Amino acid sequence: MEKEGTVSRLKEWFKNQGITVVLFDMDGTLVDTSAHYVSRMSEYCRFVASKSGRLESELFNMFMGGVVALRDEFSVRSAVLDVPARVIAKMCGVGGVELEEELEKLMKIYELPPVVLPGAIEQVKLIRDAGVRVVLVTHAGEEWTQRKLSQGFLELFDGVVCTPVHLPKDIEAWENAMIKEDVD
Repeated sequence: MEKEGTVSRLKEWFKNQGITVVLFDMDGTLVDTSAHYVSRMSEYCRFVASKSGRLESELFNMFMGGVVALRDEFSVRSAVLDVPARVIAKMCGVGGVELEEELEKLMKIYELPPVVLPGAIEQVKLIRDAGVRVVLVTHAGEEWTQRKLSQGFLELFDGVVCTPVHLPKDIEAWENAMIKEDVD
């Protein structure tokens, strides 16, 4: 009964404000992508640390520095992880079959979806149930987006816009999504 009252109040509020569409971001808003990356990167750094005697935290900081430095070059693709991972291994004198196996596991980062943030699915449903269109705008490829949506978001969005991963997700990207979804 409480939900019905909340939906009613939201519906009225949206109507009074003239809001007919709500745009949602995915990463860091609905799913915990940062924790997903940190977990996979830490696992890799733990492996290199165990083989080299270096501190995992030191390797992680170098790894993160490499990812940040290459983000403009590689954007949201696994290559942004591959290059710094290989550089760190080389700097630490780590190689061989075990390294290649660890790199392969790291490169599968986009095959497993990140964890859904608490209450995220319920919030999207609440907005949708209040009678407005809900549209997802995400900085990811179609396949990676579908994996994240499969965590309970399928069928919730009226539209999904994947901004090109080789471009920044900036104001222009949001404006392009609004144009594509006919949002005034």
